[in-house]
Amino acid sequence: MLPPIDLLTLPKSILVSSLSVNHHARTREKLNQYAGEIFKWITVGSLKVTIGERYALKDAAQAHKDILSRKTVGKLLLIP
Repeated sequence: MLPPIDLLTLPKSILVSSLSVNHHARTREKLNQYAGEIFKWITVGSLKVTIGERYALKDAAQAHKDILSRKTVGKLLLIP
């Protein structure tokens, strides 16, 4: 098992993907702990999240097309 990574110490050129979270949080307890830390960083302003676009849930297919065509920057939100 790899040791924990302090994301705040990584160079800004490093991309951390949410797809790798299962490699670091192998239990529900750890996942909840890490998620809590991330939301704390967002709340205190240590971590900035860019919302690139908001789509109605009925437009999820268009959101997917926009991701694949690289028309988006930041996170996309699907709004029910």
